[in-house]
Amino acid sequence: MLLKGQGFRAHFQKFLSLFILTMMLNSCTIHLVPQYNADMEEQIKNGAKMSDRLYLQMIVASADSKYFSMYENKYLDVQVEINSILLQDQIRPKANDIVASVQKLQEYFTKAMEDHRNKKSLSNGELMIYHDQLQAFWKPVLIEELALKTAK
Repeated sequence: MLLKGQGFRAHFQKFLSLFILTMMLNSCTIHLVPQYNADMEEQIKNGAKMSDRLYLQMIVASADSKYFSMYENKYLDVQVEINSILLQDQIRPKANDIVASVQKLQEYFTKAMEDHRNKKSLSNGELMIYHDQLQAFWKPVLIEELALKTAK
């Protein structure tokens, strides 16, 4: 039982405790996704452009200019870019979803490159399919990074 004069003090202490607890909870944020990285966004865009340029150049090339050996260095440039993006994402905390998307991109790009190497030359139809599929693999990687920008 409260004595006279202690009622206000007890209510004030409860209010103050509740207020402090509320402020502490509101000031804490839990990040379940990695931090946005503007440099990574640019690197993803650059890699997608390199991949796009590689396949568009092969599509418009004449039939006798579609041999793997003529594009091997460009394939390696794109592969190095993808590998770099993957490595950076693997060391980012909480980036498991992005890592999975980049790994799928890497696997598909490697498959497309190996197919071209094994066949020596690809038809326009094959090149267009690889081009479209690679764009489809780059898109979620970029979307996931851009989503981090809005998650700030």
